[in-house]
Amino acid sequence: LPIVTNTTRNWIPLDVSRVDVDEFELQVYPNPSSGVFTVNSDNITEFRVYDPSGKLVLENSQVRNRISFDLSGFSEGIYVLELVKSDAVLRKKLILSTVQR
Repeated sequence: LPIVTNTTRNWIPLDVSRVDVDEFELQVYPNPSSGVFTVNSDNITEFRVYDPSGKLVLENSQVRNRISFDLSGFSEGIYVLELVKSDAVLRKKLILSTVQR
């Protein structure tokens, strides 16, 4: 069975007194993917993707409500997507696999 991780609300606030974690919503799809991922969320200011060894492989600070990026040129594995949104940072696992179930 595939792992379904389409929606999450696991934002890590930088300053808990200024961030209402429940107001943030995120969709990442498809996950797992053979390369192209899409992220939907409001007011993302920047994002980064780290490979399984922790090396930064992709970043962008000019982001809108929808992000699409392609990791098909990278090795299979579990990557980390880091999103910055006002006073909160979210880290989400991305599964890059050429075998789709």
